[in-house]
Amino acid sequence: MASLVSYNIAYTALMGILVLALLPLFITACVVIHRRRDTARLGFIWLKLALFWMFLGSLLVAIGNTLIVFVQTDVLDNLTGTWDYVEATARISDFGYYFEALAEIFTLLSLVNIGLGILCCWDVMRKTRRVLKWVTYGFAIMETVFALAELILYEAWLTAYYRDESISSRSHLEAMRKLGAAYVILLWIAVLAVIGFSSFVVALSQKRAAHRKAAVLLLVASIMDFICHTWNLATDGTWVFSGLHRPGTYDTILEAVLGYWPRFVALVFLFVVGSKKMGGLWSTAQNFAPPNQYFNYGAQSMAQQPYPQQHAPQKYAQPQGYPQQPQQGYGLHTYQPRAGLNGSHWQQPAIQHELGNQNERSVHPQVRSAELRGSETASELQSHNGLY
Repeated sequence: MASLVSYNIAYTALMGILVLALLPLFITACVVIHRRRDTARLGFIWLKLALFWMFLGSLLVAIGNTLIVFVQTDVLDNLTGTWDYVEATARISDFGYYFEALAEIFTLLSLVNIGLGILCCWDVMRKTRRVLKWVTYGFAIMETVFALAELILYEAWLTAYYRDESISSRSHLEAMRKLGAAYVILLWIAVLAVIGFSSFVVALSQKRAAHRKAAVLLLVASIMDFICHTWNLATDGTWVFSGLHRPGTYDTILEAVLGYWPRFVALVFLFVVGSKKMGGLWSTAQNFAPPNQYFNYGAQSMAQQPYPQQHAPQKYAQPQGYPQQPQQGYGLHTYQPRAGLNGSHWQQPAIQHELGNQNERSVHPQVRSAELRGSETASELQSHNGLY
């Protein structure tokens, strides 16, 4: 009896320390981690819910186990209604275990959605991400129903047990065992699949420099959570298949060390991924990023924004509506070189009309006036030469 009390005291102390560690972590996560309407950060909402339910469940389990220690150490011997305290302890612990089950489900949702968020930042596997997300949600709803049904059956069994109603207590106990076995086995298989998914994300991150640390932390968190589910499968499987549950001894210490603390470490790793701003899990540009950087959906999340390409200065274009300047040997007219002033005279410029589709092009009025002025100048020179 003394060893059983010692193990329960140690278990209560470990759960109390866990509660004291979860409370500041949950408050810090609510203050530091923001989603900012970013699809890649949906998993951190489930992280906050997992922290909340784990804190509440661990608190109730610690309170219930503290009452058990009080009963075992005869602290409540001189008080009336000791049997009511035992029933209250069982019910408090029962709700604590149910909240711990919700924490397990929300941790699974957080792991999967953070992995999908990393893929979202890389902009890969869009259809696969959508299918995997909704499959995970459906599985989480099913597990929540199993956990709730197990809670209802266990409460009915406690009521029958403490009220000496042995008619339906046996059937409730058998149904509760089957539901517990289905819940634990399916969740263990799901977390094993999450480890495979996290390994796949880490393999993809080898070709992408961005979010590689987040992928590695996701894999480590998945393994830590898998340790808790493996312990639950081993202990609950022993109780389900053999019908025996050995209370006390060293199992009580291992229940806290392997059943709760690895999940707390996993949530801490996910908290580190979510609290990182620069180079963190962001798929859209944020106001804390430098103005010369942008977030990319490809291999890297942030890259230096290229400066606009400098073009060589172009020549001034001819205003629209004005004639183009003629080139030498091409255009509307060509001037012949003069022979000289003595005994020579200017020749009339030969106007060359360009025909298009056998139609004569119209000559701009300014060009025509220039030609007339040129002919008048040539006539005056001819009359001047005639005087000599």
